[in-house]
Amino acid sequence: MAFMLWKGGDLDNFHQAWVDIWSMEVSPKVKHFLWRVCTNTLSVRGLLKHRHLSDDDTCPPGCGDVESQSHAIFGYPLLREIWFDSGCECFWNIANVGPMSEALVNMHGMDMGVRIKGAFLAWVLWNERNSLVFKDNITPPVILLERVNRLVEENGAYYKRIYPLWAPLANVNPHTWVAPPPRITKLNVDASLAIEGWVGLGVVVRDSAGIVLFAAICSVRSYWSAEIAEAKAIEMAIRFGKHYALQEIIVESDC
Repeated sequence: MAFMLWKGGDLDNFHQAWVDIWSMEVSPKVKHFLWRVCTNTLSVRGLLKHRHLSDDDTCPPGCGDVESQSHAIFGYPLLREIWFDSGCECFWNIANVGPMSEALVNMHGMDMGVRIKGAFLAWVLWNERNSLVFKDNITPPVILLERVNRLVEENGAYYKRIYPLWAPLANVNPHTWVAPPPRITKLNVDASLAIEGWVGLGVVVRDSAGIVLFAAICSVRSYWSAEIAEAKAIEMAIRFGKHYALQEIIVESDC
């Protein structure tokens, strides 16, 4: 935070960029890459020269410009063609004009598929830049685009398998228990502040058939607020889930 204040950055945008990155449906290595872009820590030649680690700050492909982060991923002419051929020109238009943290905030109205594909393309182009610098290897643009499309497809299949999309139930009574999808375990939790100085915590675990797998209650001598008590109940449920090796769970608070 102090670094952002010193740089004159927008802390609200910086915080929102953090949320957007870690909630984006891309692989962890791409999330880490985007965060490095937002914090201006990619080892581009311009930054290395600024830190007195190199005497050369020019763009590796030889366009003659100083290599900044924006230039390395969006800047020189060949990259612009790749971005537009990929169908992610709107991602390029936003990300190419300012800090990535602000760009991510400005992308809220953009189609999620374009945002995901743009994130993968940026990561692939950065890897291609490193391949040129360290291996003197150049990959044709058509191969790079095929690689991005494959990564997007494989990542989408992974997210659908690990995080299935469940259709919302219309007009569901909040006081009626609803079974989770098949192979999913639901942990219902509750907290009670009925007795002053004591907090009661409870958890009930059921499978998709509604069969109770186990239940637990405990009393804690404390003066927690309702919000803290609810969080403690959820934390207890998750600990039970780990202890019983429940792989896929839903935690539902009744507080």
